[in-house]
Amino acid sequence: MATEPLSRFPRPSWEGARGRERLLPLWEPRGVSGYRGQVRFFRRQYPNAEVRVQRGTQEDRWPPLGGTAAPAPGVPPAQQVARVIVTEQGYLRGGLKRRRDRTLILKPGVKLCAA
Repeated sequence: MATEPLSRFPRPSWEGARGRERLLPLWEPRGVSGYRGQVRFFRRQYPNAEVRVQRGTQEDRWPPLGGTAAPAPGVPPAQQVARVIVTEQGYLRGGLKRRRDRTLILKPGVKLCAA
């Protein structure tokens, strides 16, 4: 008895692109050449936020690239972050430290849910 149970359901739109595109994590850089490249990634990812990056036992602070105006409706979520805390999370191939954003602190007045 040959049945095809999965063929009766429509395929999700993202499944057709499985071989062509990959889902990429936004909490860490794809390719890293060093500490400065990691800092550059997080500063570009969150242009209106202060970025704090752990380096050993110290924490380096980087000012926002863009303006720091209050959030407005329809503004992308990355621009509504006030501060990003990036910590070391192990090692990459080649011995570089892996850094990921650990904490996002939102600007005052930003609501995550409409309640």
